[in-house]
Amino acid sequence: MPVPPEAGGGFLADPAVAMQALREANADLHRRLDAATAELDAARKELQALQEKEKEWGEPPPVDSMYGWVVVICAFTVQFTVLGALNVFGVLFEEFQKDKHLEEPTAASTSAIYSLANGLLPLVGAFAGKLTDRYGPSPVLTFAGLMLGGGLLLSSYCTSYVTLLLVFGVSMGAASGCTIAPGLAATGEWFDKKRALAFGIVYAGSGLGTTGVPLLATRWISVENAVEGENWRSVFRNLAWLAVPCLFAGLAIKRRLPYQPPHPSSHMSWREILTNKRIIALFFIGLSFAAGFFTLLVYIPSYAKAGGTPPYEDRTPLSQYECTWLLGIFGVLQSVGNVFWGDMSRRMGNRLMFKVCHGTCGVIFLAWPWCSTFPLQAAFAGLQGFFIAGCLTCYPALAADHFAGPQLGTIISTIYMGVGAGGMLGPPLSGVLLAATGHRYVAPSIFCAVCFFIALALVWAFIPHAPPDPASPTSPSSAAFGGGTPSTGARSSSDPALQSATTDVVVDTAGGEARPLLDDAAGAALPAATSPGRGSEEQ
Repeated sequence: MPVPPEAGGGFLADPAVAMQALREANADLHRRLDAATAELDAARKELQALQEKEKEWGEPPPVDSMYGWVVVICAFTVQFTVLGALNVFGVLFEEFQKDKHLEEPTAASTSAIYSLANGLLPLVGAFAGKLTDRYGPSPVLTFAGLMLGGGLLLSSYCTSYVTLLLVFGVSMGAASGCTIAPGLAATGEWFDKKRALAFGIVYAGSGLGTTGVPLLATRWISVENAVEGENWRSVFRNLAWLAVPCLFAGLAIKRRLPYQPPHPSSHMSWREILTNKRIIALFFIGLSFAAGFFTLLVYIPSYAKAGGTPPYEDRTPLSQYECTWLLGIFGVLQSVGNVFWGDMSRRMGNRLMFKVCHGTCGVIFLAWPWCSTFPLQAAFAGLQGFFIAGCLTCYPALAADHFAGPQLGTIISTIYMGVGAGGMLGPPLSGVLLAATGHRYVAPSIFCAVCFFIALALVWAFIPHAPPDPASPTSPSSAAFGGGTPSTGARSSSDPALQSATTDVVVDTAGGEARPLLDDAAGAALPAATSPGRGSEEQ
């Protein structure tokens, strides 16, 4: 009987070829079965480890629970103490320049001490976020408290400019870098619906600390009556006691769930983090926003005192007391705005409130050069503090919306490196523009407005409004936030053979044995391989 062409005459005509194909299909099936069995064994071991951890930790508390607010208060306290102590430097600026032991450093040299701390903040923060993901927030925040108290105490005994530069710059940079990411990551883990409000309250700690701690330091300077140029030493020794509440607050901040090594399918490597489009966008959003924000903080006092000098000869300069009040108004309304915009973000969405606050700040910046009196400058500072609070509150909340999970601390630390870079680049660039335009503040105001509009455009273009997929291992509803159960199945593999092999195995849970099933490819191969026999019989 002739073999039909469509049946593959060449294949059926040679039994040796048919047997070779059968052996290859059988060997391939066994390889895939072995790989699937190895995947299954690994999944069983991982399930056993997770069950042991569940027994050790017990049932995790629900999101938005009462202890979450304890975490918020403690994170607020840490930011109040550490960032407030860091920002007291401006109040003591002239005291450093009068100290003969420091050889009366110039303004530029004195500024370098503060710049070193700010420069180390994002670098230390990147490692702090990674350590927070692995070991939890308490050890990292405890280290921040120790660096705060020890750094201020040791700085008060420095007898040369170089030692003060290294001791204060390194210790306060390390303390500040270990403060932001752990507190925000722990807060984000305890909250879902009220996450933005919780972030706002935590951020209010930095605003009130920047206002309250420098005012307290000013009070200590006025009552110490120490030798001229020595007041800053007694202030540092008094501020070192802030480490006590910082340490207690840091120890009270607990993670909601035990550490779970991330699945390879959900874990983002450093390369994936640094090449993720949304993380890159959030990095440059923070850079652009910080360039305008820190320019505002640096030049509010100088613009207030610019009256009576070219090109503002017709204006009356504000006193030092009035300049202090401008920063105080900014800090107080920033704290109020942190809570307000946190609640509004919960109701309206983080992305919408972020865009509203950035757009409004950009418009307000354009009016800065025409604020010539104290009431107008106070209104400008208050409005900016209120709306900038929304930018600060919604920024980490946007990251949590898209990357909530076991790596949130690492991702927040990564994007905050953009904030640090913007803080170092913005004020110098504004100073160049100011000098190039004859010390007219129109150029810095336009620069700040453009920075905020760029951040707004980046959010509009690269950060989607849609919430993350609830099924995603890194979404707020996943195991990291209590909305689901950690995946305990076999790990997926990038190898297509292994992926298909897992579908070819049925596990007998009673006996613990695995038996193969034939997929379409194998099922098609075997009938074809056995067809020579049938073909021979037909022949």
